[in-house]
Amino acid sequence: MDEAACLANSCFRKGRVQGMATIRKRGKSYEITVSLKHGPDGKQRRAIKIFHPTPGLSPYRQLKEAQAFAAAFEEEKKSMPPPEPDNCILFKNLAERYLEYTNGGNGIEATTHAGYAQTIRLRLIPFFGEMEAASIRRADLLRYELQMRQDGVRHDGKPGGLSRSTITKDLRVLSSVLEYGISAGDLDSNSVVASGRLRHKKNYEKGDYKTSMNTFTESQMKTYLYYINHAFHIEYGGREYIRKGKNITTKPYVVEYQAPPMHVALLTLFITAGNRRGEGVALKWKNIDLKEGTISFDSSIANAYHKQYEKGTKSGAGRKVAVPQITIQALEKWKEEQISLSKQAGWKGKKGRLFDENWVFTNRDGSNHIHVDTPYGIFEKFCALFNRSEECKKDPTLTLPKIRLHDNRHTVATIQALHGVPINIVSAGLGHSDPSVTARIYVHQFRNADRTGADIMDKILNSPDKLSDGEDPVSDSGSNGLPN
Repeated sequence: MDEAACLANSCFRKGRVQGMATIRKRGKSYEITVSLKHGPDGKQRRAIKIFHPTPGLSPYRQLKEAQAFAAAFEEEKKSMPPPEPDNCILFKNLAERYLEYTNGGNGIEATTHAGYAQTIRLRLIPFFGEMEAASIRRADLLRYELQMRQDGVRHDGKPGGLSRSTITKDLRVLSSVLEYGISAGDLDSNSVVASGRLRHKKNYEKGDYKTSMNTFTESQMKTYLYYINHAFHIEYGGREYIRKGKNITTKPYVVEYQAPPMHVALLTLFITAGNRRGEGVALKWKNIDLKEGTISFDSSIANAYHKQYEKGTKSGAGRKVAVPQITIQALEKWKEEQISLSKQAGWKGKKGRLFDENWVFTNRDGSNHIHVDTPYGIFEKFCALFNRSEECKKDPTLTLPKIRLHDNRHTVATIQALHGVPINIVSAGLGHSDPSVTARIYVHQFRNADRTGADIMDKILNSPDKLSDGEDPVSDSGSNGLPN
């Protein structure tokens, strides 16, 4: 036993501790234990914390640091209110403890924690906050659902109430808080699970899942891809306004707009590869094989509490996706542009042989990737500019529908499904953990794909090209064309 351990254990044996705190040497750290008041169940409660002393100090100085830390830790625990009895724990207190416990890990992503915190503080605590956590019943859940469906409850300014799927997510968050209370020994049961208000399996046959998605059609996708790569014309001016009491009319003029190379590459990638937003932002040139025409999605960029960080993909596994030639050409053009930028003054990214370590979509000096929300703005700006173009005025059928950036992903999956691409191939390209996930989301598209497959079989079976010359397809067979 080293000198520090001898000093610490000697203090413990002789009772020289900081009040009620005890100090034990554990390797290179110290275990601080503070005895608290007895709980409602009559059991002694303790608070334990590990202290890591400053490296390089003598054993005596390290012990002094540990003693000072133990005194502060004890004072902190003494100032805390005594634990509430099981039947008096308010939901708001339990919810805040849950957020503190899950903050920074414990199996929850930072983005998930941020979403949970928003749900808890904006909706759950205002409704359930003053209730005893153990007394929440099915009637309370029904009242919550009814209130959340009322107009005016949304915080985004949109009319109407919350959707059923959002309310179900809220109840799942509520259930997670109560499960934490059970694991902490504060509650005996989870009233949300007991009430049966959580639907673990959706009944898609009865229409629980939406049957249509906002996507581009095939013709709209072709129009979109064409004008991403070609210039179109926008008219400005031609407006009237009053200035210093005079009516002024500006002359209209037409400007030719061509999307910059990085925007072309980004928009083409999202509409052809079916990747998630964070996966596209996290791409580096080393992830792209321009010769083979494949892209490896191994990581993702996420944003939580105003900080961006790199993490794994949503399914936890990387994937390699083959993309069309138009995507490879757009990426090649952008890479050439980025290489020329790297040779100019002010470039802070990688150069020369290390160039492939650069992010594909970077800020101006190449020091970092674009913000994870930037693709939203690029996509919405392009669609808005194109829809007011002279080309759309001449031919209104070219106008693009208003869809989200994420609907590009649905567009890829829908078109593939309608053209009979097997569900396992679509699922692998989208990065779903299991083909059954893809089947649930695109159930109606794959039903149409089944019809397409049947039509193909009809053409094969009824095609005379596959029969030998002079052979009658109906002879020696029944009325259905098959052998008797």
